[in-house]
Amino acid sequence: LEFIWSKLPPKYQLKEPNLAFDAEIDGFNVKTLHKKVEDASATIITIKSSEGKVFGAFIPFNWFSQGLRSGETFLYSMAGEEP
Repeated sequence: LEFIWSKLPPKYQLKEPNLAFDAEIDGFNVKTLHKKVEDASATIITIKSSEGKVFGAFIPFNWFSQGLRSGETFLYSMAGEEP
């Protein structure tokens, strides 16, 4: 997470991250994920596939906002790294 955090635009590095959703704790349910992040203004999503690949995205706005676009959004993948 530190590597991804270092790539965020500086204005997003001012806030402390908090874990909103963990599939192993909250269950593998997309409705639960949506409920947990519905009030978030920005999110980092990290996924570890069943093959052990780690990838994700930074989304600098609320997921449910209509029509927002940002040049600050990015995707990432990490070879051989734990999230």
